[in-house]
Amino acid sequence: MPEEKETTNKRTEALNRRKRPKQNTLGMDEEEYEKYKEKMVNRYRDEFESTIRGLAREQREEGITLYADRLRRWIGSAGVRIKSKGQSIRKGKERMKQTTINLTADQLDTLSQFPNSSEIARVAMDIILGIPTQSMVLFLGEGKNVIFVITGKTIEAYITSDLTQFEERTVQTLINKAKLHGPHYIINFATENELDFYGGQNLYE
Repeated sequence: MPEEKETTNKRTEALNRRKRPKQNTLGMDEEEYEKYKEKMVNRYRDEFESTIRGLAREQREEGITLYADRLRRWIGSAGVRIKSKGQSIRKGKERMKQTTINLTADQLDTLSQFPNSSEIARVAMDIILGIPTQSMVLFLGEGKNVIFVITGKTIEAYITSDLTQFEERTVQTLINKAKLHGPHYIINFATENELDFYGGQNLYE
């Protein structure tokens, strides 16, 4: 009888093991693991300055045992292009070259709030370096800035600070009018209302 009981206990333990959620070497259950993978792939894709080794190192510092090889497999499986330092790529008619820029924690936190952080960083670099750009930064008032990312006929607006409801409606009207009449409408609005702005070169061509 004791031998039969021991066999039954082993079968019960094996069945219980099969019922437990599968875990991986990161110590997450299946659902957590998939969400974590998606989050890390999206960060690599969307964050202008991110690298595979840098993200993996950051996660290890936070206590998650993630190594570059695993993250690289996730990124490749998701169909996201692996960035290569110094590799030139084409975006529309514009030639782009991948590089690495070191940012402060505050800069990174601010950039990560935007869904299109790489475009925001590029607009900022163009304006800082004096490179002509169609995109614009419009100053509605002290500390109230709106970034208009303009690529051909595509116009996207990113608000970097709290605005009043009236100001938000004004920005939405600007986007609608600019899409209808052309992005130079934003320059006309700024000039007529004596508002400062940067960028907006060649919008009348």
